[in-house]
Amino acid sequence: MELRFERKLLQNTCLILIIVFPLATILNLIIDPGYLLALFTFIATILFIILFILCKRSNNIKSIRLIVTILMLGFINFGWFFNNGSSGPMLGIFILYLGFMVLIWEKRTLYILASITLLNITVLFFIEFYYTDIIELYASEHARLIDVYVGLFFALGVIFMYSYYAKYNYRKQLRNAQKSDELKTSFLANISHEIRTPLNAIIGFSGLINRTDDEERRYHYGNIIKKNGYQLQLIFENILDISMIESGQMRFIPTDLDLNELLQTLKVEAINECSLRDKNNIKINCEIPAEYHYLFIDKQRLQQVLQNLVSNAIKFTNSGTVSFGYRPVNKYYQFYVKDTGIGIRPENFEKVFKRFSKIEEEKIQLYRGAGLGLYVSKKIIELLGGKIWFTSVYGKGTSFFFQLPKKHFNNSKKTVETILKNIYIEQDKVNLNK
Repeated sequence: MELRFERKLLQNTCLILIIVFPLATILNLIIDPGYLLALFTFIATILFIILFILCKRSNNIKSIRLIVTILMLGFINFGWFFNNGSSGPMLGIFILYLGFMVLIWEKRTLYILASITLLNITVLFFIEFYYTDIIELYASEHARLIDVYVGLFFALGVIFMYSYYAKYNYRKQLRNAQKSDELKTSFLANISHEIRTPLNAIIGFSGLINRTDDEERRYHYGNIIKKNGYQLQLIFENILDISMIESGQMRFIPTDLDLNELLQTLKVEAINECSLRDKNNIKINCEIPAEYHYLFIDKQRLQQVLQNLVSNAIKFTNSGTVSFGYRPVNKYYQFYVKDTGIGIRPENFEKVFKRFSKIEEEKIQLYRGAGLGLYVSKKIIELLGGKIWFTSVYGKGTSFFFQLPKKHFNNSKKTVETILKNIYIEQDKVNLNK
């Protein structure tokens, strides 16, 4: 959030200066013709156009922020000497510059830059006090008044923009924080129920198994324990994954993965899940190409996403089919999971990938879940360089799609270690064959 605020503020500052410098050139040529000042403002305009483009495209905001800060201070000093020193508009511009630094910098860097600025003003004071001849005067008092008031209007306009944007950003963050707090409160209330229910089932049916010798009943109770244990495991895994995603600690260990084999394994798991949920009337379709396809990716994470989507499809489908598969599309592999379940209402589309959100109509039927699976799946797909989307018709079913690059390499330390390990293994095989 802070980086987005800084990026937007830098973009707006550069854009304002791109507009102001040419206008200042025209004004200065009218009230006090001089080509040196015109050349200065032309160069400044070009520089800030480049910086504006970099603000939009570059990820190195810190470097751009420092360059903008230094250039602004340099141009203010230049303007001080060519606009009658303290008698011109530059005192107001210095105040504006200090406000810009407060918004864009923080902690130690802010103190250092503020100290440099105050020292800079002190030096300019002594120069103007002892060496008045160095300061270039206006051609007339009227020219000075025009420049001062134009500079004042400019400073007031920019201060208004900074203040409004800071206030807007603060309110936006406050709303997001309040909403996040409400979601977390709702999540905690929901998760306590979601954890307690399978735990009670596991404890209860474990006791019943010990009290009966009937093999059929023991098998039935065992399936219930297994089902609830799986649900409990899934909840804890999703909670841990969210923690890793939001702290930026999720890592991927890619390997060469046979996609056909992965989906065939997923089909067996889906059939078992239907059995555990007493939904044997659901037909599971695994649709894979005749030829084999391999993807260099983290198997566990891709399997996790597919399991989440297939499990959701089974959960929200009472009868009909659940189909899943993949197909190569240009430079991507497109995966899909389709069901003939209850579908999603259009007004709930925006909630689908939000964390802690549950969109089923609980008044009609209670579907257990913590509202984490789709959020985690979306984040994993994005971290793997792909994208995910869905289509749905309420009452007829839902189709989820996601695509991943055919060749996906991760530059993390673990990935490098994995590649080196494979190289060493291949070298050992070569040495053995010699």
